[in-house]
Amino acid sequence: DYTNNCAAMNCTIDVRDGLCQCGVSVETTQLFLDDAEVTSIDNILSKATIGAFEPTVTGEPVPGVADAITKYPAGNLNENTVFEFKDSFDRTLRRKNVVSKVSIGNGNLKIRNPVGFFALSEFNTRDARYELDAALDQYFYHKSTAPFIAIRLAQRFGISNPSPRYVQTIATAFQTGLYQGIGSGKYGCLNATIAAVLLDRESLDPSLDADPAQGSLFEPYLKIVKLMRSLEFQNVPQAPFTRFERDIQDSIGQEVHKTPSVFSFFRPEYRPSGRINTAQLVSPESQVLNGPMGINLLNMMISLIKYGLNDCYGGFGDGPIDTDGWASADCQIGSTTNYGAMTYNASTLNLLSANEVVDDLATLLTSGRLTEGNRQIVMDAFDYTISQGFEFFEAVVNAQQLIAVSPEYHTSNIPAKTGQNRTTGSSGRTATNIPYKSVVFLMLAGGADSFNILVPNQGACTGMNALNMTVDEQYQLHRGVMAFDPAAGEYAQTITATDQPCSSFALHDELSSIKQLYDDGDVIFFANTGVVNQNDMTRSDFNRKTRTQLFAHNAMQEETKKVDPYDTEDGTGVLGRARDVLEANGHVVDAINIDQSSIALEGVPGAASFPFVVPRNGVNTFAERPTEDLRSWVNRRGEEYFPMEDYTALLNGKVDGFSGMFAEHWSDTIIKGISDGAALKNDLEVLANSSAAIWESAGPYQGSNLGQRLKVVSELMQTHDSRKTDRDMFYVEFDGFDHHNDMKANLRPKMSELNANINRFVQQLKENGQWESTVIYITSEFARTITPNSNQGSDHAWGQNTIMLGGALKGGRVLGQYPDDISPDSPLADGSGRGRFIPTTSNDAIWNAVLPWYGVPEADLDYCIPNRQNTVNPFLGIPSPLFTQDDLFLSGEVASSRNLQME
Repeated sequence: DYTNNCAAMNCTIDVRDGLCQCGVSVETTQLFLDDAEVTSIDNILSKATIGAFEPTVTGEPVPGVADAITKYPAGNLNENTVFEFKDSFDRTLRRKNVVSKVSIGNGNLKIRNPVGFFALSEFNTRDARYELDAALDQYFYHKSTAPFIAIRLAQRFGISNPSPRYVQTIATAFQTGLYQGIGSGKYGCLNATIAAVLLDRESLDPSLDADPAQGSLFEPYLKIVKLMRSLEFQNVPQAPFTRFERDIQDSIGQEVHKTPSVFSFFRPEYRPSGRINTAQLVSPESQVLNGPMGINLLNMMISLIKYGLNDCYGGFGDGPIDTDGWASADCQIGSTTNYGAMTYNASTLNLLSANEVVDDLATLLTSGRLTEGNRQIVMDAFDYTISQGFEFFEAVVNAQQLIAVSPEYHTSNIPAKTGQNRTTGSSGRTATNIPYKSVVFLMLAGGADSFNILVPNQGACTGMNALNMTVDEQYQLHRGVMAFDPAAGEYAQTITATDQPCSSFALHDELSSIKQLYDDGDVIFFANTGVVNQNDMTRSDFNRKTRTQLFAHNAMQEETKKVDPYDTEDGTGVLGRARDVLEANGHVVDAINIDQSSIALEGVPGAASFPFVVPRNGVNTFAERPTEDLRSWVNRRGEEYFPMEDYTALLNGKVDGFSGMFAEHWSDTIIKGISDGAALKNDLEVLANSSAAIWESAGPYQGSNLGQRLKVVSELMQTHDSRKTDRDMFYVEFDGFDHHNDMKANLRPKMSELNANINRFVQQLKENGQWESTVIYITSEFARTITPNSNQGSDHAWGQNTIMLGGALKGGRVLGQYPDDISPDSPLADGSGRGRFIPTTSNDAIWNAVLPWYGVPEADLDYCIPNRQNTVNPFLGIPSPLFTQDDLFLSGEVASSRNLQME
């Protein structure tokens, strides 16, 4: 135990950081003393870790060993002996017959001396290439590589949760380079690997479609491609290339050559709410499925089927050829003024009846999965179209659009329907007359560099490190090229603070509105906060005490939203659990994600209604279509006769417990999205009253994505009476903060956009009379390193500085504990030498105060924040209790009085 027995280990305590430092020595000895000890290739690989160059002397086989192992030179073994052999990947490897160990302190602790290519005295390009080659070899030939690739390929080819047997089959094909005679016989052969993916029984057996956990949700873009291929789309001669004239990445969550981040469109481990989550399964594609995106996708496909490639009613093409805007004939079934159309023709295939047509379409569009019940619904719609006097062609088109909205088209599952429609919307709600409150969770995704948001002010700091440097001096020294420049006015926005190592701090100079709100008492900064799993951490044990994968975007961002590191309520978020409690206690709560779903708002399935998603640019209506207009200059027939919404509800009806989970998730999301969308669209059009002077007047970042998101939040707040809610929770994401390059330059526009749109949002809330009843919490997954990298950027770190805004706050304060020592050698640092700090205030501590203000009883806080008691005093020796409601919030009367005085 080097923490408590440093001297006994013949080591000393470093006075600068209090850590035990020990001397080391290296001992190199002969590994195998004679041939009898060399029993196998595996034996050599497990013990001989030091490589060797190709021998220039004569060798001989090691006697008495079944494996082919040659030793150089021939004769007795010694420290210079080199063993040469081929491993299971058919690589020729050489290992030197030595073992090198490092003794630490008094020698009771020994570790293997790690191999490296870089000489400490001289760095050169050759060594860098050797190091990179060795690293790539390690990854490529690692024992986890084959199963990792097997799982990912299985997911991409339609099985989200492949069985262990299937994974092993694919992995074996990758390792051996062979599958049923296909492949090169070499490690990593993709011919063999893909053959295993496609030809294994788990991929081919149609009976598995009935397994509720088998299969997947299909990718949105590929569903468009499948539709175009199956129904034989052809471009017109004057436009031979298919052009997407809309940003479909924002519309449906996927677009070619437009991945939103280095993590692609969705995470392979993503689990949506509902039965999939309850069953501990994953559904990567569900990350880009929500009500609005699903409706956008369906509208695109329906428009393409009916009107061809143009922009009619949500189509993704350009406007009609040779016309300005929509002409009456352009958005009509069978229109020819488009850039291409489906050429599938049932008549030329001699398909004459509803049964024949639907059978053929079911084969093309669902690989025959369309259930008998849904086939009958489509056939009935086909016959209904004919009965209304419309042509056979239109009946075929209606059958196509109905199959395109079915769960069998969008998933490889089979639904087991009960014959009942799903319950949707907020029908049956009763207003509570409880005063309204809302929480806005604003995530700065990517890891915002908050040490350039809240900065020690020059000459205002008394806190020092062990070298007697004040915090502001440390900041300038260690931030280097990323530090604020006083000559450029970057210290202009200052705020005062008490009980901190500095009496004042500088905010990023773009945050003028947030500075004013701080001065008005409406902002609190929390210093050095973050994900904490256990208390009393130190530099030597923080890894052991932390379950969350540190410094990783996905893991730390998810935990920031969950605040449940041990998965006490698996698949839920901190606000979602609060919603469970509030609804159980008589509140009416809506959980609303803007643009994308977030686990932050997910509660326990069944405990409360599911969250829903609202697009930043407004709510789209499902299956809009022309209405009849027989005026001579229009002469447009309508499509009101065909009840698309009713048929869609029938096709996606209620299911039993043995139904396919992916089909169920599709149907539930779409039907709820259609219902919620229609109600919200009406509410927003009738009740929302955003100030044009606030949102539409010229100014920085007017109309930006963040601005649109916050605007729609303010409009939704205005509709809470219509929705009968007394509590609303919103999740908003503002991404683009992963500044590994040119951090300082890249952070500036992000801060400017944040400041401008927070200012607009607060103005609107004040105009609505909702500023005192709203809390906005702005956080990221982690901060970034104090020291710059070679690209003038900063890298992933841990403890960060976060912001809370609201009219009911006891603001104008910096809470938590800004470190006295922000050097890379700080007692709080992780030991990487980059300045990653262990948090001294947990995320749990902050929510411990917010949730009671929001209405969660004290008795239910352990359910909402299950690990909170383990996060008191995160760092050993630095007191940091959980905040309480009284710590952060004014009483209602005081808040109202203060804000009236400000107005």
